Amino acid sequence: MDGSCSSDGRISQHGFENSHHFQLGTANFLSAARDVHNYNISVPPGGADETADDKLIERICEWLTKVNFGSIYSESHSKATGGTGMWFIESGEFHRWKQGDSKILWGTGKPGAGKTTLSSIVIKHLQKADVARQAPVIFAFCRYTEKYSPSEIFASWIQQLLLRNRSTLEHVRDSFRAHERGNSRPSDVELHQLMSAIVKKFNRVFIVLDGLDEADEDARKPLLDFINSLPSNTHTLVMSRPLASLQRLFPSAVHVDIEARNEDIERFVKKRILDIPSLYAVLLGKDAAKEELCTAIKRKSGGMFLIASLQIEALKSCISVQSLMTKLETLPIGLNELYDHTLERIEAQGQEKTSLAKRVLLWVTYALDSISIEALQQAVAIELDSKTFDANRMSPIELLLDVCCGLVTLDIRGEVPGTSKFVRLIRMFHSSQTSGSTI
Repeated sequence: MDGSCSSDGRISQHGFENSHHFQLGTANFLSAARDVHNYNISVPPGGADETADDKLIERICEWLTKVNFGSIYSESHSKATGGTGMWFIESGEFHRWKQGDSKILWGTGKPGAGKTTLSSIVIKHLQKADVARQAPVIFAFCRYTEKYSPSEIFASWIQQLLLRNRSTLEHVRDSFRAHERGNSRPSDVELHQLMSAIVKKFNRVFIVLDGLDEADEDARKPLLDFINSLPSNTHTLVMSRPLASLQRLFPSAVHVDIEARNEDIERFVKKRILDIPSLYAVLLGKDAAKEELCTAIKRKSGGMFLIASLQIEALKSCISVQSLMTKLETLPIGLNELYDHTLERIEAQGQEKTSLAKRVLLWVTYALDSISIEALQQAVAIELDSKTFDANRMSPIELLLDVCCGLVTLDIRGEVPGTSKFVRLIRMFHSSQTSGSTI
């Protein structure tokens, strides 16, 4: 957002790249989003031909799609607590799917059950196995806030396979050159033909499709049809909320209920205690109280990491073990009730902090994509009545996160090309907070 403010403090849209306007009440807002794409190509020792191929691969990757699922995967996996998800990796259904006995393994669970984290754990597990087995894993993450067409997802899968193995270039080169001359894009049929030809080069290809329920309704069946008609050496893991109407169309799929296991919730709670200084201080040296807390949250969470997280967040203000246990007993256990409780905590912070939290939540909710920290800090510093910006009104990121009481979170995305900087983004803690909701 640098350069978005003139010398007299007036707001200019110039600094909001890829932005759009939206109206909320009587105030105009800008919703800003940027994409960062990194293409890491392993270059073995060779000559001019390999260098030329590398440059061609870069051009083809840019041509295929600008969608980058790698950053979502990295972010999700970085937040997984060690040991989480092993119940799924060690299950008979997963083992048989991994060995090729089933084409589609479909995991379904409630929002906040940890499906996206589990998807990232599976991807990492399969990537480790790929080194010796020539069985690449490709993936896509569907989001309410980032609507991708089936064509974009198919193109991303081809792109990932191309980056995984340069020998796949022979299948894509001719299509690229033909479309480059005509300044055109491949059809879904052509993308299917390309991918079918490419996957035959491998022993197996694993596909992980997370959040199918968050894709556009019209896109869900085409995605599944595409997957189901690929060669028999492709094996797909689908993660979604229950989608009975679609699941009936694919009776051969193996279904697994996704629910956070008690041991995973316990790992999560203990890690959060370490991450929150006030809770850590209250529970330091009090192992029995810590175990009691873990047991209570496991019982109240209903197999949902989201509920466990909101409950822990609500305990941050406790000053003793007694106050912690008393508050825990009174906390609601339903998701909607917990959201209401969190909003009540925001309202109880005092006028200035409450106003700041609402501005943060408005910007993050209505942004096209995750918004950068710098852009958010400047956005909430805008005086809406006069439409002016004053740097002295900017708040530190720690305060912006704190006043929202756990409803927003900080992401660290990949490196910015050509710099040593990382993209730091803010988003809602969970998609259930924005899907069809208003503030």
